[in-house]
Amino acid sequence: MFTRCLAADLKEASIPVVGIGPGYVLTDMTRTSAGGPTLTPADTVPNMIALLERLTMHESGQFFEQDGTRMNVLL
Repeated sequence: MFTRCLAADLKEASIPVVGIGPGYVLTDMTRTSAGGPTLTPADTVPNMIALLERLTMHESGQFFEQDGTRMNVLL
């Protein structure tokens, strides 16, 4: 709800707000997880930056995977 509310609050200022799921990323916390992380920060950060750079107000309030895939989130 925070993402949706912030998107509504910043709409008049033309600032898009989205939620981004980074994926299962290798970190100190996930290093020993069962199954193992599938991504490194070097894999996901460039994807998230590219997504942020191409956002328009049309996407504001929506949720995406780090690769740009739109998530269907019911709130």
